[in-house]
Amino acid sequence: MKKYLVFLICLTTLLCCGCSGKKTDDGPDTPVEFTVVDFSSIPGEIQTVIEEKKAEPFQMSANIEGYTYIVIGYGRQETGGYSIKVDFLTQNDKCIKVQTTLIGPSKNEAVNRLESYPVIVMKFEQIDKMVEYL
Repeated sequence: MKKYLVFLICLTTLLCCGCSGKKTDDGPDTPVEFTVVDFSSIPGEIQTVIEEKKAEPFQMSANIEGYTYIVIGYGRQETGGYSIKVDFLTQNDKCIKVQTTLIGPSKNEAVNRLESYPVIVMKFEQIDKMVEYL
């Protein structure tokens, strides 16, 4: 229980300390190679946070066992049929920069009428920098 509490405190600190919203001019941006992680492969600590926060839009990052995870959730949507596109994931001397786009179902697409909670989890070798969500 104490480990879980310490993890949540660290995770909250990371969320609050990100350099979100600020434009930086800290050298050239270079692409970061990443993998989109299936929900069943996400560490349990992150799954728990996703379940707690999924109803509202959220962003978080965490370093676990040599990997950095960036999680972006778009909150509750009325139907299924949504996907998330990674526009870019780059880094410079100071920050990791990430931008995603929520893509809704097309007008003619048959969609599940149940609400959905679009979330994307990106994983890459650990980089100890703040994350800027654009």
